Amino acid sequence: MNQVSFVFLVSLAAVLMLPLPPAFAARIPIFCAPDTSCTVENVTATENDSFQLIGSILQAYSVAFVNCRLYSLPQIPQARQVYASNSDLVRLYTSTFVNVEYLDVSYNHLEEFSSSATERPDQLRNLELQGNVALTNFTFLRSLTRLNTLNMAEMNLEGFDFDLLSSMPRLSNLNMSHSNISELSANISGRIVDLRGNAITRIVSNAFPCYNRYNYGECKIDLSNNNISNIEKDAFNEVSYVNLKNNNISDGIHPNAFKGVTKLILSNNDLSNFEFLQQLQTLRTLNLSYVPYFSRCTDSCNVFGTLRNLEILDLSNNEITELPVGIFSGLVSLNALNLRKNSISYIEYGTFAMPIREPNWSPNSNAIAEVDLSYNRINALDFSLFTSGRSIGRLLLHGNLIQYIPDDLAQFGLSTLGLQNTQVTCANLVNLKLKSISVVNDHDDKPVFNKPNVRGIPCISQRNK
Repeated sequence: MNQVSFVFLVSLAAVLMLPLPPAFAARIPIFCAPDTSCTVENVTATENDSFQLIGSILQAYSVAFVNCRLYSLPQIPQARQVYASNSDLVRLYTSTFVNVEYLDVSYNHLEEFSSSATERPDQLRNLELQGNVALTNFTFLRSLTRLNTLNMAEMNLEGFDFDLLSSMPRLSNLNMSHSNISELSANISGRIVDLRGNAITRIVSNAFPCYNRYNYGECKIDLSNNNISNIEKDAFNEVSYVNLKNNNISDGIHPNAFKGVTKLILSNNDLSNFEFLQQLQTLRTLNLSYVPYFSRCTDSCNVFGTLRNLEILDLSNNEITELPVGIFSGLVSLNALNLRKNSISYIEYGTFAMPIREPNWSPNSNAIAEVDLSYNRINALDFSLFTSGRSIGRLLLHGNLIQYIPDDLAQFGLSTLGLQNTQVTCANLVNLKLKSISVVNDHDDKPVFNKPNVRGIPCISQRNK
């Protein structure tokens, strides 16, 4: 479908560049060639100007305003899609729209959004209000009963009445990030809710009740980069994904704050109480990176208990110096363990042991798929320690000072090693490959061919030894 640009004609006085009297109001005719999709470009209309719609714009399905400076929009009776971002809009008057389903008025200067701006508010499915910092009256939201997506990011929503969203049972995507919100109420609507970058300090009970509201998809709540210190009982009900990165959480999480969570991000919080973890038997992914507590957790450290369904655990960047024996013993489903960028120099026998063994158990029957120990302080490693518990399939040792790897690793269950930026020689790498041990680069690093290497894996040349 071709887009057709509108031609806007202003008054003769404007064409002749004559100054207009303050009370003069231009009547701006708008027309376009027959089509269902139109683009309006380079038009300016003041508060006193009016519009005259001519021809097929009256039947246009989609109208886009590009590089326009408009105090308000003309009445567009048939348009179902309206794009008017960055147009200097100040007001949306009564009956501007009739059948609009998608409306983008982001990054304007809206001060007024009439509750009757669209004659059929139940038709609106997607509303983009992002960046309208001057808008303070949101009562028009009550009539948008079938709204599916609401973007109110980068606005001034301090004191916002979340009850205005209660009339939106179908609201799926709600974005209120970076909007100066300090308080939340209970029963916030939305299946995917983005509240990043606000000033929220507390999550009240039943703030996000995902249960019996959405029969499709998972509920995801992003509350990263706030000032949260307290999370009350049942704050998250059947919410599968919760991001609380970069907050002020220490011991303020109620033991029953989460229900049904499968992925929880708590990185960069000064946590000191982990009692709530014992209730998270549905948890599969847990991010506890940048949590200072683990640098002090050297002896008795029963933080994780028996999280039997946990598959992915991130403890990177925690200044950990040693791993207490038994810390992972209850994580019978652990599949990926990230210990990257710590200060670990030694791993004790039994660190990856399991207290419960099924009949016919062997180290390979319940192996951990990947353990990342990259960029620690390991200069030697006794690989036989992996026979004292669960074996490891993929062991990443990038960035350590380790100098030699024995080539009989297969007997310990290891099949893949990461040895970039170590002191391992090229001859050592060749021997590993001859023994069918796979050697990989660090994450997404490309193969290296401009220095000593084995099939793109950099290594130490014998000449430099």
